[in-house]
Amino acid sequence: MVIAIGKYARDSNRIDSGIRLMLDPNVRFLNVRFSDMIGGTQHFDVVRDPAYDRLRKADVTPVKFGFDGSSGDAATKKINLSDTEVMIDPSTAVIDPFRPDTVIVFGYHIDPRTGDLSEFDPRYIAWKTEQWIKEQKIKDREGNNVPLADRVLTGPEREFFFLRPWQKAALFGHPKWQEMRDAAMFGSEIVYEAGPKNHYFPLTTDNHLDVRRDAVLAMIAAGADPEVLHAEVAQDQAEIDIHAASILTMMDRLSMHSDMLRRKAAEKGLYVTFMAKLPPHLFTHGEADNGSGEHIHYSLWLDGRNRFADYKGSGLTEMAINFGAGTLNHRELAAFDSSTLNSNRRTVLGFEAPTLLVMDDNEGDRSSLIRLVMAERENPSRRRIERRSADALTPFPLTASATFIAGIDGIRDPPKEFMRAKGDKYELEQQGVEIQKVPATLGESLSLLKGKRGFYERATLATGEPVFTPGFFDRWFEVKEAEMKAVRERAKKLKDKIPEVTGKGEKGREEIALQIAEAEKYFSW
Repeated sequence: MVIAIGKYARDSNRIDSGIRLMLDPNVRFLNVRFSDMIGGTQHFDVVRDPAYDRLRKADVTPVKFGFDGSSGDAATKKINLSDTEVMIDPSTAVIDPFRPDTVIVFGYHIDPRTGDLSEFDPRYIAWKTEQWIKEQKIKDREGNNVPLADRVLTGPEREFFFLRPWQKAALFGHPKWQEMRDAAMFGSEIVYEAGPKNHYFPLTTDNHLDVRRDAVLAMIAAGADPEVLHAEVAQDQAEIDIHAASILTMMDRLSMHSDMLRRKAAEKGLYVTFMAKLPPHLFTHGEADNGSGEHIHYSLWLDGRNRFADYKGSGLTEMAINFGAGTLNHRELAAFDSSTLNSNRRTVLGFEAPTLLVMDDNEGDRSSLIRLVMAERENPSRRRIERRSADALTPFPLTASATFIAGIDGIRDPPKEFMRAKGDKYELEQQGVEIQKVPATLGESLSLLKGKRGFYERATLATGEPVFTPGFFDRWFEVKEAEMKAVRERAKKLKDKIPEVTGKGEKGREEIALQIAEAEKYFSW
């Protein structure tokens, strides 16, 4: 099957310039990148010269590179379907800031059985979601069917941790991590600290300002469009936000965000992890500290106007409220936005991660799962809905796609009941007000999603193709259940190797073993 790349390009206006970049005589390698099913970036290199003639015609004839993925962790196929292809999108081409002889280019999975774009590919799901939104109609005040939106904007506040070698050793249960810590803390290493939940964001305790700035400069060169950077609440925690964009553009920017950040941190002898929650012994103060979230912002646009902004005032429209309420009515979204065993360690009381399904009603209450964002009131383009439930391990294109589907359901059929309140929601709960909570475990989230998968499968394009296919969900549940089983079985094997934890008995060993097993699985995500 011949696939028209112009149709699926991230930016059809950049196809020609992307091809010219790949044909530049100084370029020797193409670093081909694609997403696995669980949101991670996979890659391989291609020597540019043998592909030169094909690249010259990439605007009319799709350029595909085949590879054997049977030994990888792409989580998109069975072992007997290992032969696969990636069709590059020339409009994504950019020079690698660390390697001027290399062009980074993103692409789509091709299903080896059919030659079509793969139903398991988050990139294709993101593209389908944007097309589906453009096809949607809603009733206006006169009862006429009118377009809902011709553009979406979404963007995360992305948090992460910088770790020193001793902290990584501690996370992985290295037997000499305490010696490494003592040598670092009482040696030449200088670290300023302010205790737990107290690093947002004094200048004097910001230990990673320079490496953040260096990483942001690399992100700018790579086209990731970073916006704001600062220290975060926990020790050694930081945040770098990215300017809002389409789902498809944002998934590429987030890939560059992770890559540039990790490579710059490595130059300083640091590691970066996006794990949602780290154990207390990784902090020099030795106490539990905040986890890493990824608050995601959403808005719908039509004819250049933000449909979530009240242009006559300084607030949000009824459409925006209904969108946010619609997502509150879909607890199963947690199966995407909190999609790992490590995720639910973050969603506990006392550490700023929202656990209650509430929308704020005081223009900025941060204890709510849904926040109404009114920053820069004089600028309607900045008004939006913020969902604060996702963590930094979320598979962004899947989370954003499912959230837009759920939110638009709220616009079409506004929820009659949802919690919207002022003040501290936890105090309301203590006063006896019953408030629905986010799922407590990944298993509960997946169970909820199994019961609601039909809702997402009914979001279909005009061609009849679902955004999320039945095959996708079958594979998603298979992958996530296998992931949970593998982590737990690994923890059982590790437990016997862990010495007795003074005063904590068998439960203490089990907990440390599970923490190490989670680190082995999620540290590099």
